[in-house]
This record gives sequence, structure tokens and C-alpha cells, in this order.
Amino acid sequence: MARLARLGVREDDLDERYVRAGGRGGQKVNKTSSAVVLKHRPSGVVVKAQRERSRAVNRFLARRTLADRLEARARAARRTPTEVAEETAPAEELPISNARDSS
Repeated sequence: MARLARLGVREDDLDERYVRAGGRGGQKVNKTSSAVVLKHRPSGVVVKAQRERSRAVNRFLARRTLADRLEARARAARRTPTEVAEETAPAEELPISNARDSS
């Protein structure tokens, strides 16, 4: 996947396991290991995809979710301490004007 390559993720960095999915899908998902658990070893990020009955589609979805999470981590790491402080600082209180007190 091109997004993973842009993030510097190699296939060797990934641990991929196939497990049995649960939930909807009937007997098919209960008998086959179509859910995908993907772990990026360097970062420790783990994702699981079991939305579809197809293992191939779930592999794609797991990689897409992993790319989303790694991009979010990269964005968070690029933020400066000032930006973080501005986001967590309390909002300034504005004076409340009361129209009835204008005598």
C-alpha cells in the first residue's frame, strides 16, 4: 500500500494473524479465520479488521486503518508545544452585558 510506504512501514515490520471473526455473518465467519489482526512492531500499534467475510478485504481494511493511526500519531508528534498548550488552555471569559442594566 502506497500510504504505508510513504510512512516508512515495511512488510517486514508487520505481524499479521488471522483469527475467527465474531458477530454477524452466519456460520461462515464462525468456521473460517477471516478476521485480520495486524501489529506494527516498531510502534506497537495493533488493529483488527473483521467487517467483511473476505480475508483479502479485511487485510486491505486492516492496512488502511493502520495507515490512518500511524498518520494521526505522526501529526500529533509534529505539533509544537505551543499548539498543544493553546488547545488545552481554558477559554477566555467574555464580559456578559445585560441589556436591562442600561439605565
